[in-house]
Amino acid sequence: MKNDQISAHLDALGSSQDQLEDPTGDVDEPLRLRFLALQAAVYPALLGNLGMQQDAQFQQARSPDDLDVAVQFCQLAAKATSYVDCAAHLNRLVGLFDSRFQESNKQLYSNLDPRLDALKISLYAQSQLTTLMPDLVDEAFRHGFLALQAAIDPALLDGLETQFHIRYAQTKDIEDLNLAIEYSRLATKMTTYNHPGLSPRLNRLSKLLEFRFMLTGDLPDLDSAIQLTYAASMATLPARDNAINDDLILFWLNIGKRLGIRFGATENSVDGEGAIHYLRLAVKEITEDSLFYVDVLVELAFTLRLRYKKSENLDDLDQAISLCQRVYQSTVEQDRKWLDCLRDLACDLGFRYQRVGNIVDLHDGVKVAYTVALKVTVASPDVHGICFYELGAMLELLYEAENKIEYLNFAIDWSRRAGGVLRAHREVFYLLERLLKLRYEETHQVNDSEEAARWAEEAARCGKSV
Repeated sequence: MKNDQISAHLDALGSSQDQLEDPTGDVDEPLRLRFLALQAAVYPALLGNLGMQQDAQFQQARSPDDLDVAVQFCQLAAKATSYVDCAAHLNRLVGLFDSRFQESNKQLYSNLDPRLDALKISLYAQSQLTTLMPDLVDEAFRHGFLALQAAIDPALLDGLETQFHIRYAQTKDIEDLNLAIEYSRLATKMTTYNHPGLSPRLNRLSKLLEFRFMLTGDLPDLDSAIQLTYAASMATLPARDNAINDDLILFWLNIGKRLGIRFGATENSVDGEGAIHYLRLAVKEITEDSLFYVDVLVELAFTLRLRYKKSENLDDLDQAISLCQRVYQSTVEQDRKWLDCLRDLACDLGFRYQRVGNIVDLHDGVKVAYTVALKVTVASPDVHGICFYELGAMLELLYEAENKIEYLNFAIDWSRRAGGVLRAHREVFYLLERLLKLRYEETHQVNDSEEAARWAEEAARCGKSV
C-alpha cells in the first residue's frame, strides 16, 4: 500500500480543512470528517510498534524496502498522535530518516569501492549466526499487524474510498481515484477471511482497478482485477453443492468480462477462450428476468465480435448477432445498455451483409438502426448524433444495393441531423458530401452540388472523427 501517497494527501486535507472554497468543498468536508474518525480509531502505539518491527527486520536483512515501510508506519503514527505524545514518534522518525540516509550512502560507496566487499561478507557471516532472528521478527510483525487490524474498523476505510471516488467523479483528477483504490485495498487487507464484508470489498476493489485500467491502459491493474474476482468468488460461492445462483452467474459474468477486456488488449487467445467459456456458462443459465440478462448476452457478443475481427470466422459473427437479437426481442428495460447493444447489432448486420451479400441483413440492420435513432434522444441524448450518423451510413449502403432514391433521401435527412449535433466531426461531413453528390448525379439539382461543396469545406476545417 502506498502509505506515503496517502500521507501526503492527508497533509493537504489537514492544511486546507478551514478554507474549502473550491467546487469540491462539499466532498472534501465529509472526507475530512471520515479521516478524523479513522484517526480516532487508530491507537498510534500500534503503528509505532509496526514501525519498530519493520526497522528490526531491516537491521537483519538490510533491505531498503523494510526501512521505507518503517518510515511510512512511523509517519502515520505521528499523524494519528495527539500533540503531547507526538515528540517520541517524531524522534523515532528522525532516527529512521538518518538510517535511510546512511544506508543510501553505504550502497553508493559499496558500488564505487571494491574493498568494501569485505563488509558485505562480514554482514553475511553475521546473518548466518542469527538465522532464527528473521523468523522471530516476522512473527512479531505479524502480531503487530493483527493488533492494528483489530483496532481499525474497515468501514471507516470504506467511507474514505467512497468519498475519494465521489471526488474523482467531480475533479477527474487521477490522484483522487488512486487514493480511492489505496483505501479500498487497505480496507480489504483489514478484513478477515471469514468476514461477510470480504467479498463485497474484493469486488469493489476489482471494479476500481478495472476502471483505472480503462483510463490508463495499465495492464497490471486489469490483472489484479481478475485475480481479485477469483478471490471474491472463493469467499462467496457455496462450497457444499453445485447449485446455480445469482452469485455464481455474477462471478461468471465478471470474470468473463475482464478476461474479454484483456483479450481485446493483448489479443492472447487464451484470454479469449477463457472469457467465452465463462460467459457461455452464464448464458446457459440466465433468464430474462435476471438483473444480469443484458450484461451477460452483451459481454459474450462483445468477446465473440473481438474474436471474429482476429480470425474472421463467420460463426463468431453469427453468434454475436444472435445474442444481440435476443436482447432486441426481449422485454427488458430500454436503457443505455440496451441501446448500445442495438447499435452493435446494426453494425454487425452491416458487416455480415458486406461479407455474405444477403440483402435481408442490410434491411434488418437499417430497421435496428432506425429504432435506435428514435429511442436515443430519450434514453441517451449524449450519443444521439452518432446514432443518426450510423443510420445515415446504413441507408447509404441500402441505396447502393437497391438504387432507390427514397433511401438516399432518408440517408441525407438523418446525416443532416447528425451534422447539426456533431458540429466538428469530419466523417459526418464527408458522408453528407458523398450523399449529396450521389443525389446530384441522379437529379442534377444545383442546390445539392453547392451544399456538398460546403460540407467538404467543413470537413477540411475540422480534424475530429466520430
